[in-house]
Formats: sequence, structure tokens, C-alpha cells
Amino acid sequence: EMKETTRDGAARETQEEAGIDFRIADEPYVYLDLAHASQSHVIFLAAMESPEANPGPESFEARLFSEDEIPWDKIAFNSVDKILRLYFEDAKTGNFPFHYIERHKQGKIP
Repeated sequence: EMKETTRDGAARETQEEAGIDFRIADEPYVYLDLAHASQSHVIFLAAMESPEANPGPESFEARLFSEDEIPWDKIAFNSVDKILRLYFEDAKTGNFPFHYIERHKQGKIP
């Protein structure tokens, strides 16, 4: 949105989509530079303050999944699949470094 930082926009979108109370990280976690789609996606980690969700009108449902419960074959966007897989890999070590991913053509992000 106009006159909004990227971090503030991420927080607003999270609240609008999932309706959760959370603390957002100060720094980005993933930057997806999708030249083929003329898009940039900036992803921040956040910690939920409570397990309650109240999804907004843009979401049908919001709930928590463990890694083995995620319906991987039903994830609509390749970028979301990639970000989730990065998160679970990083969670194994407890280290969440910044990830920069650059794509020039359409297709699955490796």
C-alpha cells in the first residue's frame, strides 16, 4: 500500500488474511525476485501470540498444521511451497538465515 513500509504491509496482510495476534520479525526472511512475473515477494517470520485465528473476508479458513499435516499437493502457489520447505529445513537447525531467490522464467522453484 502507499505510504506503508514492507514490514508494515506484511503485518497488515497477515492480520487481514488470518486474523491472528502475532509479533513480526524485524528483518525479512525470504526475498523472492520473480522477474518472469514482474513481482517481488518479501516474507517475514512471525510468532503467534495465541493459537486463535479469525480469518478475514479474503480467506475461507485459517488453521494451524504440523509439517506432516500440510496438504502439499493442494498448495496453490509454488512460492508458498518453497517458503514452507525452507522454513522447515531451517527449523531443524534453529537457524533462520535470509534467503534470496531469483527467478527469470516460470516454473517450479527448486
